[in-house]
Amino acid sequence: MAAARRVFVRTGIDEVKIDGLARELKVTRGSFYWHFKDLEDLRSALIEDWREQNLREIAAIEDRWAEEPPSLVDVGVAWLAERQGDRSVFSSAMRDWARKDNRIAPLVHEIDRSWIALIARVFATMGHGVEDSTVRARIVYYHRIGYHALPLDETLEELCALQSHFTRAFTGRELDRKEEQRLRERLEHLHPAYRRRN
Repeated sequence: MAAARRVFVRTGIDEVKIDGLARELKVTRGSFYWHFKDLEDLRSALIEDWREQNLREIAAIEDRWAEEPPSLVDVGVAWLAERQGDRSVFSSAMRDWARKDNRIAPLVHEIDRSWIALIARVFATMGHGVEDSTVRARIVYYHRIGYHALPLDETLEELCALQSHFTRAFTGRELDRKEEQRLRERLEHLHPAYRRRN
């Protein structure tokens, strides 16, 4: 599965093929079938891997919000964590696939709607109506998609330093003291260099 994911994020779904994966893993074609019924089974596993990854992130934020007021701080830090490893490029590759395959697009849209609904809770808590909260949530979410799609050269440390500014720009207000503490603690956990710099 890990090999299929590496090939997928590097070259796209069209190159996720049994023979190529067997060569990359230095195994026989027959060995592949110990793990997956066929190529479609492998591709389904890739989809489910991406879906579960996103649902886990959303559930973790919801659990946090059961204890603390909803804040974009938690969403922003979760998205920064995606830059560690291949999670952001995995999402970009999945979107490229969805543009080619109408069977995949509804699954991607399902996850998009889940994120947008989550983010809308922040704005609803601030007193915005349903439609206004949804539009604001879409702006925040599409910002995230843009970061996945564009070949930006900002380091994780630079992005950590910008988080409070992003949150202020999206919400139109300063972080309160508790949010500042939450942001600092989570960024320090995510990136040790942030602790040294601050």
